[in-house]
Amino acid sequence: MGKVFRLILYNLFVVWLLLEITLRIFPNVIPPVVLIHFEPNLRGEIAKGRFKTKDQVITLDRDDGGPPLHAWKPFESVVSMGKFVNAENDPGFVAQVTMDENGFCNVPGSYQVSPLDIVTIGDSFTWCNTVRPEDTWTKRISDFTKLSTYNLGKGGIGLYEYLQILKQFGIQKSPRYVIMNVYEGNDLRDAISFYKFQNRQTRGEDSKNSSKLWRKKYYLFLKNSLLGRHSYAFNLILHLKKAFKKEVDFRYNLVFTERSIPFNLENSDLDEIKYAKRLLAQQIDLNVFDAALGSLMKLGQQHNFIPIVAYTPSAHTTYHQNVVFNDPQLASLMPWFSNEQRSYFKRKGDDLGYFFIDLTPGLQSVAPEYNTPEKLLYNQTNLHLTKYGHAVVAKTLSAVIQEVNSQKQN
Repeated sequence: MGKVFRLILYNLFVVWLLLEITLRIFPNVIPPVVLIHFEPNLRGEIAKGRFKTKDQVITLDRDDGGPPLHAWKPFESVVSMGKFVNAENDPGFVAQVTMDENGFCNVPGSYQVSPLDIVTIGDSFTWCNTVRPEDTWTKRISDFTKLSTYNLGKGGIGLYEYLQILKQFGIQKSPRYVIMNVYEGNDLRDAISFYKFQNRQTRGEDSKNSSKLWRKKYYLFLKNSLLGRHSYAFNLILHLKKAFKKEVDFRYNLVFTERSIPFNLENSDLDEIKYAKRLLAQQIDLNVFDAALGSLMKLGQQHNFIPIVAYTPSAHTTYHQNVVFNDPQLASLMPWFSNEQRSYFKRKGDDLGYFFIDLTPGLQSVAPEYNTPEKLLYNQTNLHLTKYGHAVVAKTLSAVIQEVNSQKQN
């Protein structure tokens, strides 16, 4: 029995060693959805050059008790893709962009203008995800209106974070307009995350279920152990279940007369479905945005700028006449989710007094013209706006700004 046991241990050690060697030679085989859970230092070592690592960012101060907020370091060269998605096959995909002197996505010299006419805040749908800084809708507004613009977009954050960045980098430039860009897909998730973090900070961990807390402590012990800090194979095994987690199918096709174009090829952005279902079940409420919108209005009054809230829809909403979901249940859920959010932001605009610009009708009206893989408003895999989508958004917002300017002059 002892001999058999030693043989089993030997074989396990050999398999472990081979797996460790293989992962160190070919680290890209580790799925991003698993890699994100690796021990932080080891994750940074593996992710360098593929995803954002902690040595590329700085931590910003917050005055609202929210979770840690990071910005890119000045002049950092950044891989331009989604958090987990490799979208290099999307036509027109810009693989890498360089940040400006503040760590944001602008053409050189943009921040030197003072005062600025327009400052834009938002997530990766404002930032230069897959496009060059000069092709973002922020810069294109400047091209169309001849007004100075500055882009404070940052991927992976929500409305409360937008305001923190505005306070630290935008207010001192005395903008005439501040455009807050709300993204349909995940800003609700990020607002709820903000409140969850605040609640955890307030009540601590004592109210947590004791068995769940014990499992968490045991997991953290393993993750921070000697093996956890140094072994690729150990981290892969510890987190492998993440790769096999049952997921809904959020893939879809855009069906035109002459062609069918597959979208969301890597089945990403599943949180959009999760929070749509939670909103439908009344487990969450859109009033999580209330305080952020109120703060935007207060800042506008204090610093004499005009607040504009723009709403950017998801790709499936823009192409609503052509979308065919793999999961038929989403055909009613996702339009409902879009309509609920747009109605909320319009209603709050009427109540609070900010200008609300729903970009959905404008994008939908031109969507039939952008119906080839080489000329789409959104990337098929990355799901962010292409340069064509950015241009349409810029034209819509430019027309509104010019109209507001004209009203003020009269």
